[in-house]
Amino acid sequence: MIKNNNRLETPRTYLRNFCLDDLDLLYQLHSDPQVMRYFYTGPRSRLTVQQNLQEYITHQETYNFSNWAVFEKNTDQFIGRAGPLVWDQPTIQLATTNPTLPAKSSAPTSVISYTRHPAAPGVALREAWECPSQPLGDDGRIEGPQPTQLTTVNWVELSYVLHQKFWGLGFATEIASQIITWVFKNLTIEKIIAVTTPENLASQKVMSKIGMQLDQHTTLNGFPAVQYMIYRTPIL
Repeated sequence: MIKNNNRLETPRTYLRNFCLDDLDLLYQLHSDPQVMRYFYTGPRSRLTVQQNLQEYITHQETYNFSNWAVFEKNTDQFIGRAGPLVWDQPTIQLATTNPTLPAKSSAPTSVISYTRHPAAPGVALREAWECPSQPLGDDGRIEGPQPTQLTTVNWVELSYVLHQKFWGLGFATEIASQIITWVFKNLTIEKIIAVTTPENLASQKVMSKIGMQLDQHTTLNGFPAVQYMIYRTPIL
């Protein structure tokens, strides 16, 4: 198979950048009442999903990582979305090619509420975003998007949303675990968080399986939430 650094793969899936042509796929996911039942927004309109898609593409252009489109290898069927996201944080530093890394800032020890990072102003979307057509090779190496900018942030959020058909089959655990590996390999951050509702026990189970620990009860956009966390170096 042709290797493509715009993709990340797991044993059963591959992840690639979203493109403008993916609107129908993303809308099917975000408009499904069962998929969205634990989201405070509920099912989303096509206009809202179009805005979500543009945010993912802008995030990718800004940081060289984002929510990625996830496909099953054997069928090329769209499974959902997953990836690391930057939220509104007190410290976000971008360095150009071959930089001298800035000193790492201390991560906040307690965070009460969050606001997701807005789309970066002034970043023009491409008229046509070329979607890769071939998955990565199957030699088991950890590959995927390679940041052209070194990004130093306090932390990123691990995000994943899958179609109901793929629940309970280990896909979320498989995908989330590989994303964590990619993040700690490619980004100079010390921790990854994941947030869900207290009622979403299945998602919390995935977080526990991949080594994350319950950190605190918090709020997301004013709604109750639980935060899980994993550190690059385990905290004893």
